[in-house]
Amino acid sequence: MTPELLTRLRSWLSADENNYECRLSVNEVREIVEALEAKDADIMRLSTALERLITRYVGLVESGDCGFWDVETEPAMIEARAALDALDGPTAGNGIRGEKPQEPEAST
Repeated sequence: MTPELLTRLRSWLSADENNYECRLSVNEVREIVEALEAKDADIMRLSTALERLITRYVGLVESGDCGFWDVETEPAMIEARAALDALDGPTAGNGIRGEKPQEPEAST
């Protein structure tokens, strides 16, 4: 998206919707859609990479090869999970995003 088009779009943010109508050319709309789709692809690629890194990190910590600690209390882990949650909402059941799944209770 060109800086000029972005400036034009931003100018509409403060427009009075009762007095103005936003008019964009078909080419401008195409440019906006292409830019948004490219960003979506970038976000998905980064999200997948972060999910893989979290999985690898948790696996390393839980292996005990580096000592033992609760990886879920580390600020970097909390921030990483929060970033993923912000993309599509928490999904606690998958063990990647949201809260770490609870261990099943032992049946007696």
